[in-house]
Amino acid sequence: MSFKTKIGAEFFRFDKVHTELSNLPRSTIDLNLAANRFYSPSESRAITSKKTPFPLLSWYIFGNFGFSEAMRLYGECEYEIGPVEVLTKRCLPKDRWEIFTRSGSSNNKFLGDFIPLDLGIALRNKNEKRKELSSMGVQYAAALLFVISCMPSYFEMDDIDDKNYWRLLIGRCSVKPGDPNDYVLRLMDEHFDSMNDLLEEDSIRKFASQSVYVKDMFELFNYIIANRSEIVQTTDRGSALNKELASMEFTFDGLSTLANQFKHFIKNNSELSYQKVKNFLTNSSIKLRSIDNARLANMILEPTPTDNPFSEYMLGVMAQHKVFTGKRKQASGDFDVHDTANLTNATMPFIFSYQRVTKPDPDARGFLAPCVYTISGNLTGIRPERIPLAGATETRLKIRESRTYTQQD
Repeated sequence: MSFKTKIGAEFFRFDKVHTELSNLPRSTIDLNLAANRFYSPSESRAITSKKTPFPLLSWYIFGNFGFSEAMRLYGECEYEIGPVEVLTKRCLPKDRWEIFTRSGSSNNKFLGDFIPLDLGIALRNKNEKRKELSSMGVQYAAALLFVISCMPSYFEMDDIDDKNYWRLLIGRCSVKPGDPNDYVLRLMDEHFDSMNDLLEEDSIRKFASQSVYVKDMFELFNYIIANRSEIVQTTDRGSALNKELASMEFTFDGLSTLANQFKHFIKNNSELSYQKVKNFLTNSSIKLRSIDNARLANMILEPTPTDNPFSEYMLGVMAQHKVFTGKRKQASGDFDVHDTANLTNATMPFIFSYQRVTKPDPDARGFLAPCVYTISGNLTGIRPERIPLAGATETRLKIRESRTYTQQD
């Protein structure tokens, strides 16, 4: 299940205080913090406001370890939190401290009441020889500043090492307001208990095949936090090469989720009965019919110019970012011209049926070429003899050739 999880980001703006200069000027830092709303409440409790922040992956780490322990284990930094004026006097640059605080510019997300908090966090590497701050330390510090800046009425400096504090923040960003803290916290405790069930053995093996070695969801979250920016910058989402062709895990995603929920239900019920099991299976938020919903939502419904079942059913494909696995219908499939995954790429004519243009896929990415070349049976590739042509195609797309006009033109 987690191998298919789509991780988004919260854009966050905060300031660095330049304590090496006497007038203490500030510079603004823009950072994308990995985030996702993993908890799926009932329809009546689902978040609808676009202003409500998505829970940060760092908060999940804090909810499992506490802030100080997470910083000790993974952040590789010492820290001090307090009023900026106090930090500038106590945490001096000669002692390798760097100070960060909320930005004067507003951020897009906000939850709760506005309280002007003039608080900051000072960081320095534990390793004295290291010149640049640990990227994980900065990520963790930014995740804390996000609360100070975007959820100031929820910030409690004395509670940052309390796991329940961070779980409550996640809950408040996952469930509609109105429920008491005790109820939200109970939901989040159950949510955290089930987190490790989300990373099943098949996903662990698939991550390992991509040189991502993790044992549980929290290790995976830390990997994403540390590497997301590099992955985004170095991955060509428009390329059709080395894409895994898969169907079963997406179609049966609802059943996998229900199985994990049922496993969690069994583990946390000391007295089981036929009626309890029946109630769970009939009243669960993800019912068995979710499998059929996913099948229908992902079905290629565009008419084909042939009655050949191979073309009709076997060649239709859907990019992972368009796949529907949840219980809610995804928005109407308009083609997003600004999505980097839809940009023209030199690999397209070697993988897809480039003359097979459809309304949801005007870039022809909706159908594989009948003779598509695969590696190990499930990874798209280019035939060795066509690699030079693919290279020439890429060069032609990047370099505009000048046209030579003749007298006849």
